[in-house]
Amino acid sequence: MQQEFLLPVGRESPTAEFINHWHLTARQWSRIMKIAVHCCLATTALFFWLSVSAQAQIVCPDPPNRVTVTVNATVTFDSATNLYTYAYEVFSDPTSAQDVDAFAVDVAGLISAIASPQGWSGRQLRTRSTIDWHVFEPVPLAPGEVDTGDVPPPLFPITPGTLMTGFSFKSPNPPGPVKFYVTAYIRIPTVSTEEEADEFYFTCPQLAASIFNLAVTGTTEGPVQDSELINISTRAQVGTGDDVMIGGFVVGGTTPKTVLIRARGPSMGGAPFFVPGTLANPFMRLFSGPTPIAENDNWQDTQAAQITATGLDPCQRNPGQTTPPPFCNLESAILITLPPGAYTAIQSGFGGVTGIGLVEAFEVN
Repeated sequence: MQQEFLLPVGRESPTAEFINHWHLTARQWSRIMKIAVHCCLATTALFFWLSVSAQAQIVCPDPPNRVTVTVNATVTFDSATNLYTYAYEVFSDPTSAQDVDAFAVDVAGLISAIASPQGWSGRQLRTRSTIDWHVFEPVPLAPGEVDTGDVPPPLFPITPGTLMTGFSFKSPNPPGPVKFYVTAYIRIPTVSTEEEADEFYFTCPQLAASIFNLAVTGTTEGPVQDSELINISTRAQVGTGDDVMIGGFVVGGTTPKTVLIRARGPSMGGAPFFVPGTLANPFMRLFSGPTPIAENDNWQDTQAAQITATGLDPCQRNPGQTTPPPFCNLESAILITLPPGAYTAIQSGFGGVTGIGLVEAFEVN
């Protein structure tokens, strides 16, 4: 016996009234449901095939690091300006598979006079201490060639087997090991919609990274952080009694730091400063609160080797000079490791002498 089903639809509309005239058997309903399921599965399979087909058309280019490079630095110092000039040459090995179109170097401190090769542009990045050069001049379109929107190849790249010079800048900071970055030109397919662009970068995520993640890297010479000056007191007349020089500084952070404190006098009387009436023989005492923790008369008497090794000893040549400053052996210096806190350096004249003095404190890296 076949049981019949009546669709439970009210008669509020002509459609409902029409449907209520349908009397379908269970077998008929089963066939209808099977047809509907098959249609749904077929539609889903079609959309999946179209999606896979569209994705299969995306061909990811090689990442921009199929190059082997050598970066050489030449560093010169100008005593008249107290500036170092850093000049670089970039050589791409004949085995490189791509043309280099970007070069960057990490730096420390102030940078000036950035120079670039023909067709390149150099700048100091705002988000990190790095000088970045890249090709900005592209290969022009041929007569009659249609601009398809592709990123054009560079006009002046560093091709395999060639050397490029002309990268340079100036800095007051001394040379040391720094990291360099090199990337190459790759052709990225043109897309017409944001959806296509998203699909491309989803399929080829290695191309969405920054130059610093994609680049070939290495080590060359560049400006590094010099010993950091913590505090310089105001230069003043050093007298006797309560009229001595007092210089305060703070060691911040949470860990101890090695500090060099200098009490200068006679060295300021030499070129190029020629300060008149300098303190002939400084004497310095270092305090933590009211407690004296160190003292020194002539720096070479106690820690000569250690202080000299910092490159900050009082007999370092003044800017632009070829010989140590006068009577630098009479100046005071203390090299000490201090926990975080406030400290005071008091400068006086040995034997009661008076004159112009200066207290300096440096963090020694």
